[in-house]
Amino acid sequence: LYRQLNEKTELLNELRAKEERLRKQLERAIILVESLSGERERWIETVAQLDVAFEKLPGDCLLSIAFVTYLGPFDTKYREDLLNKWRQLIKDLVIPATSELKLTVFLCDAVSIREWNIQGLPSDDLSTENGVIVTQGSRWPL
Repeated sequence: LYRQLNEKTELLNELRAKEERLRKQLERAIILVESLSGERERWIETVAQLDVAFEKLPGDCLLSIAFVTYLGPFDTKYREDLLNKWRQLIKDLVIPATSELKLTVFLCDAVSIREWNIQGLPSDDLSTENGVIVTQGSRWPL
């Protein structure tokens, strides 16, 4: 009888320990699911932003190609004037494009630009644009 009592007591202790482990595992699972629910919302928002950006890709690419191909030898003022004319032309032709596209951001990542600055490239817009033109163009700029 004592042997059965000891066996049942041991079984009870094992079951309580298992219950505690499973309860902790369930708590961690709940925390994980709650954490991931915020990620789901962020992903939905990111997908919506990418859908909008994808729709505007034709005009953005057209402007970027023109920038890299034709604006290399010009100063900032003339580049801005031509870009504004091209933006207006793209708008007039009803080509979807981002209205205030930052070409250096579109064509190059911030890490590369920062690396150029660390290596001595001035951080002004003209120098950054020149860096983008040199690295993204497959030929010499006109």
